[in-house]
Amino acid sequence: MSDRVLDAVADDGSVVRITLPADAAAAGGVDAIDELRRRWPPRGLTLVAGPDDPVDDGGDDARTPVAQHVRLGTGEAAWDRLESDLGLFAVERVAGLVAVHAGVVLHAGRALLLPGRSHAGKTTLSLALRDAGAVLASDEYALVDPATGLVTGWPRPARIRVGVTDSRREPVAPAGDPVPVGMVALLRYDATLADEVDVIVPTRADAVVAVLDETVCARSRPDASLDAALALTAGRVVRGRRGEAAAAARWLLDRLADGP
Repeated sequence: MSDRVLDAVADDGSVVRITLPADAAAAGGVDAIDELRRRWPPRGLTLVAGPDDPVDDGGDDARTPVAQHVRLGTGEAAWDRLESDLGLFAVERVAGLVAVHAGVVLHAGRALLLPGRSHAGKTTLSLALRDAGAVLASDEYALVDPATGLVTGWPRPARIRVGVTDSRREPVAPAGDPVPVGMVALLRYDATLADEVDVIVPTRADAVVAVLDETVCARSRPDASLDAALALTAGRVVRGRRGEAAAAARWLLDRLADGP
């Protein structure tokens, strides 16, 4: 039995090749193709060639060179890595939008963005905001229209780490209409603050730089990325430290309720 090879194309035409080892399966013996479908990016990536289709080897005569190769490793954590790799490949190239590493919660018709990468605490704070009454739209990416500044979430279940290697899933809201941004909160967790929040209003320049630092396509699409960062920072931005997530969530929603 041979490896299963699949090609998928992003919105900009770039191709990613996915190799599933012949003996690959998910937890509980789930077929690898079924597990791949379950973990497929919610937008921006379309399967174009499967195990029984001719695939492009990327050689001199190839019509569609392969931009990236992704091979499933061993163990359950390998599925998480494959899911993340495919999602990142898709969001960097999603048509007309700019992806920012950020949690996205919706409240009173507006979005609260929590920029930050893995281990920054955005998932914990996003879930606390959900528990406080907001709608969780994403714990991973905010998709920003650089022309309008309107935002949509990345509707894939949030992955919560449990221990070193395990994780559990939390649902997020289905993708809806784009909404305006009510606030961007650049916060990092500080255990010494307990239930307090310690923030400043950064300069516009500092806010733009901070958002660009979390923008997936800042190097590959700099003009669109800058437009998105300028749009996101045109309104309220706070930057600083927060203590426990539940208290920070209440603090943020109170300020979001104050209006623009």
